[in-house]
Amino acid sequence: MYVNTAVKNAHYIRFTHLRQIQINHGDSDKPASASKAFRMFDVNMVAGQAAVDRFAHYGVRVPRELVRIVGRPQVAAIETAKQSSVDTVLYAPTWAGFFGDSDFSSLRQGEAIVGALLARGKTVIFRPHSFTERNPELAQAAERIRAMLRADSETSHRGHLFGRIAESEMGIVDCFNRSDAMIADVSSIVTDYLYSEKPMAMVSANTDVAAFRESFPVSRSLYVVDQELRNFESVLDELAVTDTGRLARLAARRYYLGEFARRSYASDFVTALREEVFRR
Repeated sequence: MYVNTAVKNAHYIRFTHLRQIQINHGDSDKPASASKAFRMFDVNMVAGQAAVDRFAHYGVRVPRELVRIVGRPQVAAIETAKQSSVDTVLYAPTWAGFFGDSDFSSLRQGEAIVGALLARGKTVIFRPHSFTERNPELAQAAERIRAMLRADSETSHRGHLFGRIAESEMGIVDCFNRSDAMIADVSSIVTDYLYSEKPMAMVSANTDVAAFRESFPVSRSLYVVDQELRNFESVLDELAVTDTGRLARLAARRYYLGEFARRSYASDFVTALREEVFRR
């Protein structure tokens, strides 16, 4: 079983007498989630129909028999929305990626994003990607945001979560469950957060909104912030007040995460995995 499409997987793929199963480590609309490398496995276990359609979106032909929809067992621990008010917002920007065409991070706009949330009296959970420190520019931006939250905590006494607490002591699901809404980038956590049914916005960090929605289908069911943050106040109104996109978001949850019952979500995955492992 493989959790990514790393080049070094080839050292094992060459043993053709073994059954090769790709389970991947997340589901997102990033190009890496539709790599041609998926064709070399005996089966690719994916979360929902969106992962199947994504290959066609990127022009990658993968025979349907090589893909099996099994859900995302991790989301079974994500709590669904219990209140209509939005008091706590999770800001979870991604990292810069290995190449320029995979840099979807909004951290360059992060201070303005967090500043607008603070101006509205929101409690903020700040959890940047664990690889953020690999890029000096983004690392510095993240540190400035931590400083903002530290200063606001001292004056407003709001219980912002950031630094060691939010980035090490709490898991990402803990952050999901403590929040009422999320602002994020192109990332697998967007797909996972769909399970919560809570409002969510994505930041179009390096292109216009129309092109962003075309490139990343999950954004069509969410609120999108333009790269200059010109529509950010109206997006915040949607997140915290009107939420006119709720029905579209619920449909996206089924499309991206499959239609599995909560009580058996994880066990259904284990059953499917056993069937693939012992298939002859």
